[in-house]
Amino acid sequence: MEGKDLLRSGSDFSLDMNIPTGTKIYIGPPAKPMPVETREKITQALKNIEGIREAHLPQCYAEGVIDPSAQVLFLVVQATDVKTLVSTVQRNLSTVLPPDEFLDVFPLSENSPLLEPVRASQCRLEH
Repeated sequence: MEGKDLLRSGSDFSLDMNIPTGTKIYIGPPAKPMPVETREKITQALKNIEGIREAHLPQCYAEGVIDPSAQVLFLVVQATDVKTLVSTVQRNLSTVLPPDEFLDVFPLSENSPLLEPVRASQCRLEH
């Protein structure tokens, strides 16, 4: 997987994501994107949730944390209660994903250093 290698910083991933400070995170386009139908269901699950500015599904790798690499739902959020927003997203996702599938959800602020490689992966969902 191609992608940038960045260090986690600031308050991103602070919602029990357990990614230690200093962890290298690789982000890029997925080699095997999830099916279009699944992406459409995810897009539908995000509709009408206030506070989500952007949603992206790039491939992500962080040694020992997101290992092996996986597609991850990055949300650019503008919300005061990010924990509630993420909880709502996870609840909505559980209604559209198969019972044996789970999708990590990572909120990002608009000034996150991870936002550039997330956008560069060109995996934006139009919600």
